[in-house]
Amino acid sequence: MPFRRRRWVICVGVGLGLVWPSSAGAECLHAVVYVTRQGAPPVYVAGQNDPCLAPTGYSQEVFLPVDGGTGGLPTGAPNGFFVDLRVPVP
Repeated sequence: MPFRRRRWVICVGVGLGLVWPSSAGAECLHAVVYVTRQGAPPVYVAGQNDPCLAPTGYSQEVFLPVDGGTGGLPTGAPNGFFVDLRVPVP
């Protein structure tokens, strides 16, 4: 997918996540963030064992998924990222 189209798809996805909250109970600030590596396990920045960073009393959430990557790099080289952020809203 060309870079401009990929950037557009990411922007639309983030925009929809901001204006279209899900009805599932959030009850916590949820975050999973990691960097992918070519031919190796990912390196987690947040949420590897417990994605619930802080409990809240809210039942709605705004879902902000973003990811990207490239291939053809040497083994172990960082080649992408993944972010799954769910922010509780009143």
